[in-house]
Amino acid sequence: INIMASVTIQYDENHIIYGDDELHLYFMLNTESKEAMLGTGSNDDIGSAIYRPPLGDPWWSNPVNFWKDLTVPSTINFRGDTYTVTEVSINAFYKSDEVETIILPETIREIGNSAFYLCAWLKEINIPEGITKINSKSFYGCCGLTSMKLPSTIEGIYASAFMDCSKL
Repeated sequence: INIMASVTIQYDENHIIYGDDELHLYFMLNTESKEAMLGTGSNDDIGSAIYRPPLGDPWWSNPVNFWKDLTVPSTINFRGDTYTVTEVSINAFYKSDEVETIILPETIREIGNSAFYLCAWLKEINIPEGITKINSKSFYGCCGLTSMKLPSTIEGIYASAFMDCSKL
């Protein structure tokens, strides 16, 4: 799913929901640096990047799994400003059973603690050149991952980042 031409709505003062009729993603915006962090969702989703809209939401018209293949945008436009997506935050896809393939943009510099924690269905993810940190438990329990190419820009891979990735 490519969500480059999507609608953006404000969730609260610092968060937006970026989506179209098939997908919603949470982002936290830094108005000073003009950076966006993927995955600072509702309390119900424990910080999840994926927003599960309530029934009756005009964007939610079909209970089909739209999140299987996800392309994360490199920029978000909101209220006349462009924000660069630079981080996958803590718990961004925590226990997600929807996503199998994720394409991260070249603008990502860091993957947060437990960002893909227990994403057992995640089979493929690119780690783009420019990422410097893969934090603790980032891919913990991602037993569907079979391979991963790490870029030369990695400066740190922290504790248990790939623990219980039995096929990796």
